[in-house]
Amino acid sequence: MTLEYKAFLWFVEKMGTEQWNGRREKVINYLKDIDASLYQLDHGTDGKIKPIAVYDDWMAWYLFLVETASTYPWPADHIQLARIKPFFNAIGRGLLYLERMTGIEERVQTMLSKNRNQPDASLFELVVALTYHKNGWTVSFLEESKTGRMPDLLAKKSGKSIYVECKRLAKVNNYAEAERQAWVKRWLAAGLAIAKARVPVSVHVRFDVPIEEVPENALAEAFESYFKSPHLVWKEERAFTGFRMTVTPIHLPSVNASLNEAPAKHSSPALLNALLGKFDPLGNYTCLLLPHELGHFGETDIEILLSKCILSLQFAAVGSWESLSVAAIDQKAKDIKKLLSKAVSQIPEGALGAIHVGYETVLGPEVEQIRHEKIQETVYSFYYEDKAINAIYCHAIQPLATLEGFECAETISFFIKDSTYVLEDKLVLDPPGLETRPTTHWEEDLIRKKNG
Repeated sequence: MTLEYKAFLWFVEKMGTEQWNGRREKVINYLKDIDASLYQLDHGTDGKIKPIAVYDDWMAWYLFLVETASTYPWPADHIQLARIKPFFNAIGRGLLYLERMTGIEERVQTMLSKNRNQPDASLFELVVALTYHKNGWTVSFLEESKTGRMPDLLAKKSGKSIYVECKRLAKVNNYAEAERQAWVKRWLAAGLAIAKARVPVSVHVRFDVPIEEVPENALAEAFESYFKSPHLVWKEERAFTGFRMTVTPIHLPSVNASLNEAPAKHSSPALLNALLGKFDPLGNYTCLLLPHELGHFGETDIEILLSKCILSLQFAAVGSWESLSVAAIDQKAKDIKKLLSKAVSQIPEGALGAIHVGYETVLGPEVEQIRHEKIQETVYSFYYEDKAINAIYCHAIQPLATLEGFECAETISFFIKDSTYVLEDKLVLDPPGLETRPTTHWEEDLIRKKNG
């Protein structure tokens, strides 16, 4: 039994089998509803790309991802599973210790019910608690107060006590989500033009200005002008107003030969690798696909749904994009000032406190470099209201789906006043055999990107 499945079974036990079956059924019904739209070039009557994630019940969606990955050969979504696999793995590894912590039952029940749409924050609290445990502290979960001024944990060791507050930034901030939606609108317009021309291509777009400043039909017009050019040159980057575009042909006979050998699920790393000859775990991809033949490898409804894969394609277009203007990077590089202010207010007067901030580095190394600089400036210049904040730990987490499986990087930035209370082992996601290096993972990504 895998560690993540062990954690899954624990959560289901706390939830109750009957309730889990009901919530699980709703997830399955949602996936069935959106299944057909995945293979429509216009993405249905509303012209939108429907999300695979189940927004109405994030916790049930996470549990479903882990369950399917553990009990079937085909996870519900390979890329989204990467985000939560490291957390469930850490929880599964530490279940024996979590069960012994005071207040854990109430905290998990709140996570599964009241906070079902905020599981990221709750999962972070659990792995932080385990981090204090492995450093030799006795950990208790504190009851939530009506004023919201109570920290999450109380840790004790050798007669010393420290209050611990955990905060987790949203995966992406409002600007990043608006930017993604702006890309989708422009890509769908271009995609329809590409589909009309029936030219299977991959299109890479680098925006030199914020995406919202580029007209919605600009990519479609750029594509049309590209193919009207009397001297069409594949793979040549061309500059347009506000963005640059590179168009590369997709050779469908080669793609279909690859899919005949190894069928692939929609938008999976394997499918993107078949289409593009490579897969960048940090890339932003959007696919328009028209299958020639679909297949499945199961017999039950759930097996058919999970294993549905592409055996061959009539048409395919893949859009990938980067938004690297100074203004866009600055907007996406969300600081922790508001979260830090709230966290400080939750540490009791006269008590020693520590703050842990977790966030995902999924917006590109350029964004994370600027975010890191902002965080350092904020922490050092922040007014702590005479609170005894001994340590601030920032956990930058980068979970990735790869062609080989999964990988996860964690960079820890910490700011300490009294080394007596420092956590010697500071990483919250540290499986056995973890490799550590004296650099940040975004600096390594920038170097790899520069070197091609």
